[in-house]
Amino acid sequence: MKSVMQYIVAWLFILPCILLDKGALSIACEGLQSCDCRRERDWLQDGSDSYGVIECEGDMDMTSFNFSWYSKKTDLQEIIFTNTSIRSIGKNVFNGMKQIKTLKIQNQTIKIHADAFAPLGDNLEHVSLININISRDWKLDYLKHLENLETLYLDKNGQYPEHFPKHVFRNISLTSLKHLSLRYCKIAIMTREGLEGLPNLEVLDLSHNYLPTVPDAIIQLRKLRKLNLSFNKRLIYVHDYAFKPLKYLEEIDISNTDLSTISEFAFYGLENSLTNLHLHHALLQDGHFHSMKELKRLKFIDISYNRIVEIHNTSFEGFVALDELDISGQSDIKDGVPYKLGFIDSVFKGVERKLKILHIRDLGMDSSLPLGALKSLQRLETLDASMNKFTEIYEEFFYGIKAKNIYLTDMEISSISNFAFENLRPGVSIYFDRNNVTNISFVLDTPICLFKKLSLTGNPITCECDVIEIAATNRVSDIVGTCADNFYRGENIKTIHEMDIAKVNCDTKGYKKITHCSYINSAACTLINLYLCVTYTMFSMFYLFL
Repeated sequence: MKSVMQYIVAWLFILPCILLDKGALSIACEGLQSCDCRRERDWLQDGSDSYGVIECEGDMDMTSFNFSWYSKKTDLQEIIFTNTSIRSIGKNVFNGMKQIKTLKIQNQTIKIHADAFAPLGDNLEHVSLININISRDWKLDYLKHLENLETLYLDKNGQYPEHFPKHVFRNISLTSLKHLSLRYCKIAIMTREGLEGLPNLEVLDLSHNYLPTVPDAIIQLRKLRKLNLSFNKRLIYVHDYAFKPLKYLEEIDISNTDLSTISEFAFYGLENSLTNLHLHHALLQDGHFHSMKELKRLKFIDISYNRIVEIHNTSFEGFVALDELDISGQSDIKDGVPYKLGFIDSVFKGVERKLKILHIRDLGMDSSLPLGALKSLQRLETLDASMNKFTEIYEEFFYGIKAKNIYLTDMEISSISNFAFENLRPGVSIYFDRNNVTNISFVLDTPICLFKKLSLTGNPITCECDVIEIAATNRVSDIVGTCADNFYRGENIKTIHEMDIAKVNCDTKGYKKITHCSYINSAACTLINLYLCVTYTMFSMFYLFL
């Protein structure tokens, strides 16, 4: 038995470690009513550094409010005001606080003096002014000359229908600003000059507003790389040349809108820049995609959950760089009749040797995958056909599919044929999570090391001797799931063979364990083939010159 003194000594060693945990310590700030002081890790620096934070909330007496005691604390970098009783911030509040990098004021009505942030100007990089009722005139003089400011959040300021005025940023010299957020500002109209004065802006978030179309104001942002217009429910149309001068624009998000029409020349000017396009959860019906065919660098398209029920054999011709495509959840009702997306065998014409990731979730498929279309995808790595209506995986279910990762989750699959996987290549990972699978004996009839990973999380698996054999022989490099029968309920399938009761119930002595399965990925295969090709060519040339 350890003595009480030994425990006390141990705690004396442990307690400083707990207190030094950068996120663990939070105490009342000396001289600052209703404020807590704490430390946080800088995860951008791999957690190696930490910094001080002052967070104030609730009733505050500004007559005695004084930051001067903290002015020499060089590791203090962030100040937060949340729902305080402060109604104004004067020009002397932050005197001496030049070390501050982040300032957040949120969820309160407040007046900010024109020179209030001047003492913070040298190092201030991030400002959040969220829900503080600044939209009466959008006068932002207190941001003037914050030459190192990189991110600015002005979310939840506005009254519907908010008319975002001219020249809000033109005279405040935010020359270093890279990221601007105006989410939830209830903006219905944005003037053409509304975003003047932001020459180096790269990210603009206008999501969760009421914009009816792509605002002309964005054409002022010649260095813009990412634009978010999602959740603008009034947005129904993208007009010609909407993004024309934005030659660096890489990503556009117009998802979760009522978008139904994209003009043929909508993306004109983005041929050599746009890589990611998010158009999911909208009202698109046209399956031709003419407006996107000239986008030579477009790698990712998400058009899931629209009303596209016809995709043609020319729909994806011209998509020369497409890596990932999501066409999940398409449905429509015409004349009272529900329609789902169908597949013709040549639907992926044009991307057969390019497409690597395909999502065809929630398309109402109930008997089979569209094998005729899928077998044409020569470089397919990941296929996600989850949330469909499959109940059985029958023999040759995956015939012709070349994907190494296959997702069939969140359905009612209860039966899996022993011959379903005959045409798959070794090293495949299949995810059957959240189905109704009880029997996994099919694994014993598949080639050794066929499955690199088999995930069965959330299935009511009955763990009999076949499951013990699968685990003991290590036929699957990584098998994930738990038993649901009364005998082994909750036990991990991967390690169940190590239990004494399993060794008693099943004859595990005869199980021969496969100690290691080796797989060569497609990139390695390509390099090997290239090496063999070069070697063969050199040998042939040498032979000819003999």
